[in-house]
Amino acid sequence: MVDSWHCGVSSWVSAWKDTVDCKKRSLQQGKMWLPCLLFLLFLHVGSIMNAVPHSSVMQTPATVTVEEGSTLNMQCKFSGDSTKWSIKWYKVKGNEQVELLNSSLIHIFTHLKDKLSNFTLKSVDLKDAGTYLCNVVIDTALQPLSNGTKVTIIEITDFEVNQTSGSIHEVEGADVTIECRFRTVGRNSSMYVSWDKDGLAVEQANKTGSYRITQNLRAGFASLTLTNATVSDSGLYVCNVGREPRNQTKSSGIASHVVITTANLSVIQSPAFIQGMEGQTLIINCSIAVAKNVRLLPYSVTWYKNGTDGREEEVTGAGRTLSTTTGLASLILPSVQRNDSGMYRCAVGSNGRGNGTMVTISERDKQPETDSGSPGAGIGPGIGAGIGAGAGAAAGILLLFLLLSVLAWRYKKRAKESTTETEGASTKEAGTHLPLTSQQKELTYASLRFNKKEVEPDAGVIYAEVRTKPKQRAGNSQI
Repeated sequence: MVDSWHCGVSSWVSAWKDTVDCKKRSLQQGKMWLPCLLFLLFLHVGSIMNAVPHSSVMQTPATVTVEEGSTLNMQCKFSGDSTKWSIKWYKVKGNEQVELLNSSLIHIFTHLKDKLSNFTLKSVDLKDAGTYLCNVVIDTALQPLSNGTKVTIIEITDFEVNQTSGSIHEVEGADVTIECRFRTVGRNSSMYVSWDKDGLAVEQANKTGSYRITQNLRAGFASLTLTNATVSDSGLYVCNVGREPRNQTKSSGIASHVVITTANLSVIQSPAFIQGMEGQTLIINCSIAVAKNVRLLPYSVTWYKNGTDGREEEVTGAGRTLSTTTGLASLILPSVQRNDSGMYRCAVGSNGRGNGTMVTISERDKQPETDSGSPGAGIGPGIGAGIGAGAGAAAGILLLFLLLSVLAWRYKKRAKESTTETEGASTKEAGTHLPLTSQQKELTYASLRFNKKEVEPDAGVIYAEVRTKPKQRAGNSQI
């Protein structure tokens, strides 16, 4: 615009000179000088009008005040006849003007139809305070800058921290989550969230505990989760929000009271009784169950034994192997001895105890001595000794039937011999008697009695009755 003004002034000066020269020439030539003057003035006025541009730039607002973390908006509007134009944004830093481009925080959007440009700056920080300028480029030629916008940033010292309030009651094994919400300021990168337990940093207070911290500074959210909570996790938890460069810290002022109680463990110990012998390996099981929807923790399992003196002592030392699995703990007693007898009991966690297992270890039986005498010692005493010693029901019955078979066979043999002699001596009565082979079936009765004492049994008594067909009269003979 300054160049255009100079151009206009020069045109007016040139027009005045040309008018004076035209007047002199007209007077010298005896002509009228007024038409010449009017023509020259018209030409110069036209050149001046063409030199003044028909465009303007307006930036709004002139001043703006915002809080940290908020969004800054400005607008630059262009008016003119040119169709080739663009708008650029700058920020004044000292004596320099730094051009601003689109980024994750800066968004510049130009409306071609309305010939305006919107400038947006997200999550403003204190360092964003200053003067912002816009400039219009027409046909690649820069036009004068706008008056600009003066930006003021208000510092925030209250982060408005709020966290889960009241008491949180859970049992062992549950996951406990405490939420913390706060107001985000600045660029977020300078902010931090920390947790305290009973006045100490949670990293120090929960060295043996298991916890997880999550946070989203841009969203103003953080949480602390106690995983597989135990009784030792009980306490007061506080969420702190601050900024490192300014050493500012803010908490809600209200702590979250976490109370973790012991789980109601159901412990079943089996078996209730064990009768073992020296040298055997015995196993005692202790199964653990918890209430529904409660996670089973890796509880510590300790085994105790009540000795003969009635005192309960922890099972330790060589030869004792403790195997713990999920929900089951087993005590293995290898190669037990007589002094391993006693009452064994398992203890789970802080309040779980089994009913106990009574273990009784007896001395291993000695092997019976065997007689290596000569094989001809006699069958009778051998049978009596075998039966008297309880060699087995099957063997006794087999020997009994064998003896009966021998006696019956001997009797039949004698009876046959006697029958043969009778037939030879009684030839006269051959017509009145049937042959012995055609007689009725013989009946034999035998009674045997044995004692269980390891002595020779009494002599057996055998009863036998032999029936023959009655004699027939001569008249009734069927021969």
